[in-house]
Amino acid sequence: ETPSLPSFIQNVVATTVFIDSRETLWLGTPNGLFAREKNQQEFKPIIIQWITPSNKEILDIKQSPTGQLLIGTFANGLVKVDPVTHQANVLLPESNNQLSYTTRQITLAKNGTFWIGSRCGFFEFDEATEQFTKHQNDSDIPTSIPHNSVLAICRDSKGDMWLGTRIGVYYCVDEK
Repeated sequence: ETPSLPSFIQNVVATTVFIDSRETLWLGTPNGLFAREKNQQEFKPIIIQWITPSNKEILDIKQSPTGQLLIGTFANGLVKVDPVTHQANVLLPESNNQLSYTTRQITLAKNGTFWIGSRCGFFEFDEATEQFTKHQNDSDIPTSIPHNSVLAICRDSKGDMWLGTRIGVYYCVDEK
């Protein structure tokens, strides 16, 4: 059975869609984040204290092993959302670098950290400590990522990571 959706949802651009372990449907849009609980008809907006209120675009939604949702945004960093209470917490990879506020793609690495693509490289995010480790292009290191604009991240069946950048693909062997 397909639920009937409010007209404002039918006429909005969906930038990402995700169903969590509780079967809540999460909808990312250029105007923020919305949730529809299992067996409910209505989408409800999630209240977030935006760093950049003029741009609420959601780019990615993932669920961590702890059950929390990690939300990638175009201009507001990483948002951690409790899927039960809908409480949201904005986390900034680098508070002094607005390029890091774009958190495009979120992928769980084999070591349990999340790799997050941005406009200034990629970040490893440790959910337990809420700490970010930055990785970016360094022309003096031939094995660094080829470009700082990381658009896509994928983990293969061996646990190795693949990053798509503006000028090429970066392959990282998991040595752990």
